[in-house]
Amino acid sequence: MKINTLLGEFFLIDFCAKNSYTHHIYYVNLYDEFFRRNNISYFTIVPKYLAKNSRINNRNNISYKLQSNLYGASFRENPFYFIYSKFIDVLSKKLKYGLNNTWRKIFSWPYVYLLLKEVRKILKKTNAKDVNFLFPTSDPLTFLFINKLIEINPEAKFFVRLVGAESRGSLGDSRIYESILSSRITESQLKIGYEVENYKNYLMQSGISKKSLFLAAPPLRNLGSKLNSKKIIIGFLGMAKERKGFEFIPEIIRELNINNIFPTIHIQGTIFPWEKYQKVMDNIKLLRSNSLNDIQVYEQDLSPHQLSEIISLCSAVILPYDNSYINFGSALFYQCIERNTPVITNVEVGFANDILKYQLGGAFKNIDEIPNLILNLTSTKANFENYRNLTDKWTRGFLGL
Repeated sequence: MKINTLLGEFFLIDFCAKNSYTHHIYYVNLYDEFFRRNNISYFTIVPKYLAKNSRINNRNNISYKLQSNLYGASFRENPFYFIYSKFIDVLSKKLKYGLNNTWRKIFSWPYVYLLLKEVRKILKKTNAKDVNFLFPTSDPLTFLFINKLIEINPEAKFFVRLVGAESRGSLGDSRIYESILSSRITESQLKIGYEVENYKNYLMQSGISKKSLFLAAPPLRNLGSKLNSKKIIIGFLGMAKERKGFEFIPEIIRELNINNIFPTIHIQGTIFPWEKYQKVMDNIKLLRSNSLNDIQVYEQDLSPHQLSEIISLCSAVILPYDNSYINFGSALFYQCIERNTPVITNVEVGFANDILKYQLGGAFKNIDEIPNLILNLTSTKANFENYRNLTDKWTRGFLGL
C-alpha cells in the first residue's frame, strides 16, 4: 500500500461496528469510500466478529481484529471475551458509582492492547511519518485507546466523531468531556466532529473549545435516484426501537387512511423485542387485513444493501423518533439522502433542522400533520445533490484536507 507523504497514514477505526443493524459499519464504509475516491492512503480496523453481511472481501487494507465490551463477542464467537465483558458489566453495576478511572484503564487493557498491537504492526510495514486516527463512532474505548497511544506517539492526530455513544456501557464515564479536557492531547491534535448544531452547543457547554469542534456529517454518496412510482410508498425503516417511535406506526397509518391515503408501506421490525413490541406488531397486522393497505413487514435483520434498496422504493421515509434524539443525527436520514428519498420526522429531533433548511423532506409537531406533508413534498434531486456536496465539503474541513 502506497503512503501519501503529504497527509500521512490514516487509520479508520471503529470499536462499535460489529452489527449491521446499529449502522456503525455504514459510517465506516462511507469514510472508506471517501478515502478511496480521493486517493488517500488509509488502513481500516474493525471488530473481529463483524457481521458477515457487512464484511469487505478481497482487500489488503482492512483488519478484523477489534474486541469490544459494548458491542462484544457472543459466547460462541469467543468465550473468553464474552465472559470477561459480562464480568465487567456485573462489577460496574454493583459499585455505587461504577468503575473509577483507574479500574476503567485496567479493565480496558485487553481491548486496547489488541488495537495498539495491530497499529504498531501496520506502522512497521508502512513507515508513515504522520499518523492520523479517524473514529467514525466514538465509544469509551476510543478515548482509553487515545490516552494510551499518545504516550507512545505524542505527535499522532485524532479525528473523533461524537454521536452519543462515548459515555455508554460499563467502561463509560459520565465525565468523559472532563477527561478529554484534562488529557495531554493538544487542540491541534484533536478534532471533534458533530452531526447537528444542538450537539455542538451541548459540547461547548460541557467545556469543549469551539476551535476543536467541526461539523462532521459523513461524506454521502449518490446511489442513484429512487424508483419512479405513481403510488405512494412509505417506509418505517431501521431496527425498531421504542424511542424511535415504533408504537406510533399504527396511529400514523390510520391517520393516512382517514385522509384517503392507502400507500404501500415497508416496516422494519426488530430482533430485540421489548414489552409492548408484539402488541404494536399485532395492531400493524390488523391494519394489513384492510385490503387497501399494502403492508410489508421485515422482522429479520436487513443487510445494508437490502435496506438501501428498500429505501430506494419509497416516496418518503417516516422517522417518528422521540425527543431523546434532540442532539443527534440519524444514519437512516443519511441513507435516504443517498437515495434521493425525502424524510419526514419529529420537529424536535436534531436532524430535523437539516431537513427543513435544505428541503430534504418535512417535519411534524403532531401526527395529524403527516398526511399533508406526504402529499406536499417538494424535495428535488438538486436538493439532495446539494446536501451531498456539502457533506463532502464538511468532511474535508473536519479532516483538514
